[in-house]
Amino acid sequence: MSLAPVPARPAPGFTLTDQDGRTVPLSGLRGKVVVLEFMDPHCTDICPLVSQEFVDAYRDLGRSAPNVVFAAVNVNQYHNRVPDVLAYSRAHQLSTIPGWHFLTGSAESINALTKA
Repeated sequence: MSLAPVPARPAPGFTLTDQDGRTVPLSGLRGKVVVLEFMDPHCTDICPLVSQEFVDAYRDLGRSAPNVVFAAVNVNQYHNRVPDVLAYSRAHQLSTIPGWHFLTGSAESINALTKA
């Protein structure tokens, strides 16, 4: 198996709400390394594994950790409320990462983002 190169282009701008109810624009993360994932807060197969990888990666970063933001965009249009992403964040210890954001919004805004 080999990796396919990803075309270099700027990420689309967006503003969503995180698990703490804060409005987070992508532009607000400028200057940081952003590890971005698309995730479902009701996923029970791969998502918990990826979540543990985020927690482990944060711990492994050591002194570099303050320069990295870990973020996930909620892709579940039926569970897109702040309490949904907060519950997942707490259950999988993602809230222990200071730069963690589980971003959510309306189905329309998430669909537009995933298409962009």
